[in-house]
This record gives sequence, structure tokens and C-alpha cells, in this order.
Amino acid sequence: MRFLCGLALVLAFPLVARATKPQHQVFDSYDDLAAGKCRSTSLTDDGVLAAGPAVGKLADLGADEAWSVLPQADGSILVGTAPEGKLFRVSSDGTVKQLAKFDESHLYAMALGPHGEIYVGTSPDGKIYQVGADGKAQIYFEPKEKYIWALAVAPDGTLYAGTGTKGKIYRVTGKGKGEAWYDSNETHIRSLALEKGGALLAGSSDSGYLYRITGKDEAVVLAGTGKEEVNQIRVTPDGTIYFTATGTAPVAVKAAPDTDKKPSSSGADSAVGSLRDLLLVNGEHTGGGGVSSPAKEEGASVLYRLDASRYSQALWQTKETILSLAWNEREGDVWVGTGNEGYTYKVTPHGDATRLGKIESDSITAMAISGGNTILAASNPGRLFRLGQAMSQPGVYESDVVDSSGFARWGAVSIGASQPDAVKILTRSGNTAKPDKTWYPWLEASNGQTQSPPARYFQVQLQIESGTVDRIDACYLPKNLPPHIDQVRVLPVGTGYTAIQSPTSTVPTKSADQLLSIPDQPSADVKPQTRWQSASGHGMRTVTWKAGDPNDDELSYTVSWQSKNDTAWHELAHEIKETVLSWDTSGWADGRYELKVVASDAGDNAPGEGLTDQSISRELVIDNTPPIIHIIAQKKDSVEFTVEDELSGLQSVTISTNGKDYQALPPIDGILDTGTKRFRAKIQLGQMLFIRAEDGSGNVSGAQAGS
Repeated sequence: MRFLCGLALVLAFPLVARATKPQHQVFDSYDDLAAGKCRSTSLTDDGVLAAGPAVGKLADLGADEAWSVLPQADGSILVGTAPEGKLFRVSSDGTVKQLAKFDESHLYAMALGPHGEIYVGTSPDGKIYQVGADGKAQIYFEPKEKYIWALAVAPDGTLYAGTGTKGKIYRVTGKGKGEAWYDSNETHIRSLALEKGGALLAGSSDSGYLYRITGKDEAVVLAGTGKEEVNQIRVTPDGTIYFTATGTAPVAVKAAPDTDKKPSSSGADSAVGSLRDLLLVNGEHTGGGGVSSPAKEEGASVLYRLDASRYSQALWQTKETILSLAWNEREGDVWVGTGNEGYTYKVTPHGDATRLGKIESDSITAMAISGGNTILAASNPGRLFRLGQAMSQPGVYESDVVDSSGFARWGAVSIGASQPDAVKILTRSGNTAKPDKTWYPWLEASNGQTQSPPARYFQVQLQIESGTVDRIDACYLPKNLPPHIDQVRVLPVGTGYTAIQSPTSTVPTKSADQLLSIPDQPSADVKPQTRWQSASGHGMRTVTWKAGDPNDDELSYTVSWQSKNDTAWHELAHEIKETVLSWDTSGWADGRYELKVVASDAGDNAPGEGLTDQSISRELVIDNTPPIIHIIAQKKDSVEFTVEDELSGLQSVTISTNGKDYQALPPIDGILDTGTKRFRAKIQLGQMLFIRAEDGSGNVSGAQAGS
């Protein structure tokens, strides 16, 4: 039975119903939890944490890279390393002994003969050595190839070698006795294995083919993966084949080879590159660790299963690069070692995957089963780890870092656990995006309530003694930051705006797949923006502003006015929600005013904790008085007059001799502005002159002169 542990979640912020609201960071899916560190926990692909198998460091090898491992009958492990070409023997107690050193720098392949013979393939300028128990090495066969990537030994002692850069497979029957057995149309043969019936399996690069070699120059492609290389092959006792493909295949993938024709053996010759360049020739190497269905998302690496039906099923894929593979007979599943973060996975024959834990190196480059343990060879740096049958006590998991995007008080941490009392919760906080020595230390939560000090970043650690955990909920209260008003604008006179109701949107329909993808946490409601419709009218004024809140609090606004000759502010609108305000100023006294907009987040915070910001507009001129027209003189052929407007200035002065058709008349000085302006209009004897004056506030006056 699963319990939700976290009473403190309710008690952490008892007074805040609306707030710079308590926020919740929830981890409740594989992707959420995989973003953290499974230090000694397992994580299933449906997002369930538990204590994982105990992982212990068996030995530091004193080499940068470990590329091959070979268990021995006495329980020791042989390890082939780079870049100094050293072969080590590691005893069961972790004692490391250098068994041999070769002129070539990289030991990519090893194999054990039917009578305990040890074969080592070296690169570059590859040779195959036979190494005695005393470490004495002698050249067993020299294929004159750049790389020896893989070795496999048949029950009768026949040795096969997969090479590059000409994509050949060699068959060796004795010291110095070998021949090219199959000449592929590829650059490299990266992996080899023997089927239960004795046929040879081979994985290639550049086109990612899985071959079955049935005789000299006789082969069939069992699978084309669409990846760059098939780098691992394992055959189970019942004959099921598991193989992995990784990398991005070239755009122009070569056609499957004609098994009756020997293709050209030319290939690109390149020096031994860095670890990751060897894993993926194009240098691409993706991090992270997503477990997903092949039908949904293309991963960096794919694990295939091929049974007696000869159908190659894409069993499981990951965003990580698969570097090593082993069949665990005791548990009946496949174990996968990956690069970049050093995680091990186990995958069932049905494709259910579980992340088993993390080692203290970034790549698991070789893997083998020895007794009841799984041996993991790691690179960067070169180490050997032993993953046993016992579970870690406790299993330690660290969440991804939570970013409050500012500064926060950290509250309750609740978990969904089958045995809440068997899980210890610790937390830490800090102010750098990546945890480092400047962070506050790990502190155990008390009754679910974190003891970590306020900070921007936060992390949760679980110590799982038993049971499972499938949900972590971290609650925090961001520090309330003041709202900000970015702009206040008074719109031109004569136009107001009224809010109109947005049309009701149609309720969207969803498919079953869309329903499955809906997150458990409800998304925040998106409030539709108000639309505004203009409404003209004399004296109508509008002020609008732009404001925001760093905590996404809902804001209210109070608008006040002040006369230029006054010191007191008078409220015009109180705690409105919209950022547009229109009103009629036709009853206001003429004058110059200012508007003040105050934004407040008090409604979304506890009493007394609200903050405000304010901004004052540019000058607002209220002018309800029309221009004053004075007729100064009337003559037979002209009329002189003045027009006066002291506040908003003259907008236009027009005249007409028929009272219908008006034309602009400039003032005598040629500048139409504020104050008193003098005009002269020519008329004919007996004509009537109609005068119309409009000021900047839209006030209009008229007068007549003449006969």
C-alpha cells in the first residue's frame, strides 16, 4: 500500500490561502526522477525508486580508459586498458597487478580459449597476442589491419577477429595461421559473437548491420538498424540474440553487401581518437538518460532482441550511448552500461527497463558477469566496480536542482512511498545553479519540514532503506518581490474605451494519447485578455499602463489625480484589475493635472506582506472651454479677428463664405499655437464670413462677420 507522507505540507504555510503562493516542484515521472542522481537506487521506466544493488569500487586501475574485461576461473578479472596498452589482473580482493604491456596503445578486445588461453587484440596497427598466466605475451596472428575491435573463440578453438578500417573478419586456426574469412562492404567490424549452432555473428560500422557469417565469404544481414554501428552482441543459452546499435548513420547508407561478391576493401584510415570519438565516429554524444518506447522517440542507442523468428525487435532505447552489454543468466535479463554519466540498466525480455545506479566514472565501457556479481569497467578515469546481489543500505537518491527563480523559503517535502517510515528525507539549499562547496549542508527534514535556509536553489536527498518511492513534492514560498509599472500613457482626448466580453471558446477535444500525456499537476488557468472597444465623446479621456509582477501575483491598481496647483492626491479609481481606465472630464475644471497609478500585489499575499509600485503620468490637460473669437474690424473687402485659447492651443481655424465649405486660414504671423492669434480674411462686398475655431481638446466655437 502506498502512502503520501507529508503532513507538514499542510502546516508549512497555514495562513497563506492566496499568495506569492506556495509553489510545488513535483517529481513523479521517469523523466523527472531521471534528471536527478540515482547514486545507489534503482529507477524503473514507470518512475519508481527503490534501493538499488550495492555497487562497490573494486580497483583503481591507474589508466584513463578500460576497454575490455575477461573473468578468470580463479575469480580474478583481466582488464585491457588505454592509452598505454597495459593488461591488468585484478583479484577478487581488489589487488591490481600489471600482467603485460604492449607496444600498441589500446586493448579493445580479449577472448578466452577452450583450454584457458588468453587472447588480446591491440590497436592501432593491430596484432593478436596470446598471453600466458605468467604475463608472457607472444604474437599469435598479425592481420595487418589498423584496429582489432572484437575477438570470439569457437568451441573448437578457432579464433575470429573483427577489424577496421577495411571491415574484414579473420579466422585464425593456430599461431600464424589465419585468413580473411569475410570481407564486408563496411569500414569496421565492431562486435563478434557465436550463435548456439556455431554461426558467427558480426556487427558493423558505418551502416549498423548485424551479419550472420556461415562460411568463407558467405553472409546474410539479419538486421539493418539505421544506426551507425552495431557495437555489442550477446547470445543467451536459449539462442536469443541481443545486440545494440548506436550513433547516427551516414545520410547515404550503403546497400546490404552481395555475399557472393568481394567488395572493395578500401576504407578511411584514422588515428585512435578520444573515448567519445571512438564511440560515435561523428563525435556526437548525448547526455541524459531517458527510457522510452522506440515508437515514440528516437534515442541515441537502441537495444534489439532477435529470437528464432529472426525478427529484430527494438526492445528498448535510451538517449545515452550504450557502450557495454551482458546477459545476466541468474535474473534472466540484459544489463546495459552507458556513457556520459556512468549508469547501468537492466532490461527484461519484455523491454521493461530499470536504472540500477551510478558509478564514480562517466562511462561504463566494458561489462562481464563473474560469479554472482556484475563487473563494470569504467573510463575517465579507469576503474573496476563490482555490482553485487545485495541491495544498498540505504539507497541514496538526489533530485534535480529546484530553481525558485529568485529567492525562497523552503517548506515541506512530501513523498509518495510504500513504506514512509523507511525513507529518510534530507535537503540542502544554495545560491549557485550547480551544487558546490558554497551550498548549505545536507540537513534532515523534521516531520517532513525542511531545515534548509532560504536560498534560490534547493535539492532533496532520499535515503531509502526499504520499499519504493514514486513521488517527491517540494513546497516553497518565493520571496515576495514588488510589482513594477513599466509605462503609463494618457491617450489623446475625445476617445474612451469600454471592455467587451471575449467570446466563449469551444471546449477542445482530446485523443486517448493526449489524455495519457496530461501531467498530474493541473496547468495554471490562462485568463483571456480583455478586449476594448472605442467610444468617442467630448471630454472622454483614457489612461493605460503596462505592469508586471516577478512572482506572477495578480495585481490591482488604484488611480489618483492631482492638480498642478495642489499637493493632495484624489482617488479616481480604487483597486481595479484592468490596465485601462476611461472617464468623462467634461465636468472637470480647466487646468493641468497629473495621474498616479499604484500597482499592488496585496491580494495575493498575506495581510501586511503586499508590495506596491507607482508611476506618475505625463501632464494631463483638461480644457472644456472653447476658443474665444473677437471681431476686430470689418471692411468692404476684409474682416480682421482674433482667436484666443490659453490652455490646449489652437488646433484649427477655418472660414467659409457659404456656411458649408470651409478652408483653413493661417494667422497673420503664420504660426497656429497658444495664446491670442490675429487673422485677416478677404471677402467680397455683400458676402457673409463664417468663422470656426477648434482647440487641442476638441472644443469648437463659431462667429459671423460681414453683410
